Amino acid sequence: LRRRARMTFWGIATLPALDADPYGGLAPHPEVVRDRVLVLQRLALGEVDLLLVPARALLNPLPSPAEWNARLRTIRENTTLAPDQFVLEAIKLGYRRVDTVSAPGEVSRRGGIIDLFPPTADEPVRIELFGDLVESLRSFDTDNQRSTGRLDYVKVTPASESPPTDDAVRRVRRYLQDGADRAVSAGDSIRPFRELLERLQEQGDWPGFEALTRLTCPEADSLFAYTAEFVTVVDEPGRTDDELIRADHDIRMTYEQAEDRILPPPHELYCDTREIRERLRAAGMFLQELAGDPPEQAKSELQIPCRAARSYAGRVGEMATDLKRNLEEKKRTICVMRAEGSVRRLREIFDEYDLVAADLQQARGKGGGLLIGTGSLRAGYELPQAGLIVLSERDLFGEIKRRSEPKSRGHRAFLSDFRDLKIGDHIVHFSAQSTDQLPPLVAREYNIVRSKDRAMLNVSVIRKEDNLPVPAEIKVKTVNLTSQLKNVTMRRIDEAGPTAAIYYIGETPVANREWLIFDISVKPEGVILPTNVRFKKQFYTD
Repeated sequence: LRRRARMTFWGIATLPALDADPYGGLAPHPEVVRDRVLVLQRLALGEVDLLLVPARALLNPLPSPAEWNARLRTIRENTTLAPDQFVLEAIKLGYRRVDTVSAPGEVSRRGGIIDLFPPTADEPVRIELFGDLVESLRSFDTDNQRSTGRLDYVKVTPASESPPTDDAVRRVRRYLQDGADRAVSAGDSIRPFRELLERLQEQGDWPGFEALTRLTCPEADSLFAYTAEFVTVVDEPGRTDDELIRADHDIRMTYEQAEDRILPPPHELYCDTREIRERLRAAGMFLQELAGDPPEQAKSELQIPCRAARSYAGRVGEMATDLKRNLEEKKRTICVMRAEGSVRRLREIFDEYDLVAADLQQARGKGGGLLIGTGSLRAGYELPQAGLIVLSERDLFGEIKRRSEPKSRGHRAFLSDFRDLKIGDHIVHFSAQSTDQLPPLVAREYNIVRSKDRAMLNVSVIRKEDNLPVPAEIKVKTVNLTSQLKNVTMRRIDEAGPTAAIYYIGETPVANREWLIFDISVKPEGVILPTNVRFKKQFYTD
């Protein structure tokens, strides 16, 4: 949280964890790459007042602010631009050369026209050249390729936070060559080094290259280098500390399980977990959902009663009655809608019930009444002592129905999200969900981080004869639709008592609208051959 945040507008941003695996050769999700570039650029411009960061993201080093700013380029009309050189530089900044630009991070050239889609832009840009002179800059629609407006300038950012620039490639090549020389001296095989050197020569990088920031950037630093003007606020310090320890363990296990360990070990590639934990212990504020013992380092404590907002689920009459009562009682109600269309719809409803709502952005810092604005809010809440009620679109109109996507014939092999599978004398229960759907007490008891950005797989095996839980050997392989492998480490949970149960759960980060495909191998105790089950689930974080 910025110490001197602007009162008229709050710039809120979320920096997701990179979740690239340099040791397994796994690239991060393209949306994650874009989101991280966008946040770094907004931080560099001072446009962020509130930065939300999952604990795992703190372990990824970043190029220093000076290095980031040195990679930025501004293009204006009537300036010179060598097209061949520009396209080559764009590729070295992580852009993919394509025939037709359709997604962020792509570049193309057709004669005197260069199309570029910076990750920080809503639409791609068309640069029209006369020789080396920039004649015009226009944004355009990727569907019909038609211009949507003229631009005064274009800010070109890297397509990834750690792109394969000439200097980055040289540094990696030098590291691999030095490793090959050491292998020769020790009498070890140099084949793994040679293979990576050849890929570097032919492709310029490889999947997972984005996580080599400590190797590619001479002045790599932690996120805290960008947040010197911010106050650090730690949500649920106990669970945050556990998540950092777990993330550090996952990284080390991936390194240990790698076929060859030719890249730098985790303590050289990632931020020091102990230093990060110490910085979080020295945070300016700690938040805990449930009352309990405050952190030892806390100097004072403030308890703020909070409860979930009422869900009207489309019952407009009841909603209007409550809103009028809130106004009479001098309470402030804020309605947060997903889009401007929803705002207009709600205003029409308010007009029918003689309710007048002010615009949330225009009412910043003022008192009063009933407000409407746009934003991303999963569920509303109430602060009774402050007289504040915040309602989400779901609270007002119920769960938003999403159009189901047409399924191809290949999708018939997938089972639905929450199913039972009968195998011989046993029944296998399996499901996947976002961990923020877990009750706080359950999450705390089983050391699970509640977050809409984390998915949890839950598997259990029941014996048909007596309906009792059975231990089983559970193996899971999880990928998304881009075939990116997701690390899901399963652990066993035993519940004692009259309703004894055995669960096998595993967690993994997810991006908004990301599909995950779960391949589960289940071998109940006493069974010789395992049974395989596959199902698919889409996750939403907005």
